[in-house]
This record gives sequence, C-alpha cells and structure tokens, in this order.
Amino acid sequence: NAMRAMATALPNLQEINLHDMEYGHRFVDGEDPDESMTAATANETIHDINIITNFRKLRELHVHTHSSMNGRYPFLFNFQLL
Repeated sequence: NAMRAMATALPNLQEINLHDMEYGHRFVDGEDPDESMTAATANETIHDINIITNFRKLRELHVHTHSSMNGRYPFLFNFQLL
C-alpha cells in the first residue's frame, strides 16, 4: 500500500491531499456510516484511511472528496499541529 510505505519512509510529512478515488475504490467507512451507501459500494475495493494517523507532524490535510468517504472520521482532527 502506497500510504503505508509513505508513513514508513516519510514520518515527518507535513501535508497530505486526499482526492476522490477511481471507480470501484473507496475509503473504509467511518463512524455512523450511511447504510444505503455501504450496501451500494459493498463490492468496491476498500482502502484504510486510518494510516494517516501515522503522520504525527501533519500540518495541512486537504480533503477533496465526497463519494469516497462515508460516515464521520473524528481521528482526522486529532493532529497536534493541524
């Protein structure tokens, strides 16, 4: 997984940009997901967004996605420098 390799190689990464994924791919559901969206995307390849928490020095997180995420992701707001 590219994000896992980056977390290992670049632990001091300070900026990440998330964009919509290509058709058939999505991020793992967050807390309290929309069940109809979960059912509609059940056959898609799921990618773990939680790996972002490994970048402890993150200062900027840009999220440009609406269809690849489903639910709440409170861990995205737990960065000390963000």
